[in-house]
Amino acid sequence: MKVFYNYIVIALSILIIGCQNDEEIIETDTVLKAQEGIVQKEFPSEIININHKYDYYGKKFQVTYVFNNETQELIDAYGDDAIAKEIFGKDKKGPQGTLVLAVKQEGNYKEISMKIFDTVNEIDQYTKEEQVAEPIKEQIKGKLASRNNCFDIDLPGNDEIRFFEDINYVTELTDIRGLNKRTYGKQYLAHNNDRISSFYMRSNEFQQISFYEHSCYTGKRLTFNKYHTSQFYGESNLRHHTLSGTWFWRVSWNDKISSFWMP
Repeated sequence: MKVFYNYIVIALSILIIGCQNDEEIIETDTVLKAQEGIVQKEFPSEIININHKYDYYGKKFQVTYVFNNETQELIDAYGDDAIAKEIFGKDKKGPQGTLVLAVKQEGNYKEISMKIFDTVNEIDQYTKEEQVAEPIKEQIKGKLASRNNCFDIDLPGNDEIRFFEDINYVTELTDIRGLNKRTYGKQYLAHNNDRISSFYMRSNEFQQISFYEHSCYTGKRLTFNKYHTSQFYGESNLRHHTLSGTWFWRVSWNDKISSFWMP
């Protein structure tokens, strides 16, 4: 009888422990599901992290911006924000030229590497020095080489560039489209002024496109270099590039372009 009683005690103990384990498993599953729900809420598919990697005369720093691609709104910014504010927080007296060196995107992460210059002309000097070992298109002679003059330029060649009113290459601005071009510049965009949101270009050689804040190739300048490693190059969303200060001022190049130059 005593042995039978011991068996009953052992069986009840196993049953109680088993119930506790089941409760712990159920509770753990509930916690995990709750945690998964939080992650999905904090990082939905429309949220993209845009990492700006800056090089300002050898002073390198980064700022990551959390951006809602659906509402086109900035949610958060973190990183070397103190340095960014020190360099860019001068409004119109701050750096005037931005040269985009590379744009990489994988999923919801986008990395933009760029060099920042105090003057727009330094971009040209840097590009010439950088491309010494590579063939560059013959320089345009005389006054046509100067973007300080307020005129359009259109020379035939093998390159192509297209501009779009919306992000992701939607709604092309066909009347400023550049087909079979060698050098192409518009000093005034008329009804297309402040409408460009994305662009792409095609070339078998090194090519460059510069966007200007104002007409006649003046104001702040955003420049993209297309190297020999790719035939096509573009930017699907100019909201990811800052015009005034940093994103703390939330002024991007989207719908802010008044002239452009493809040398």
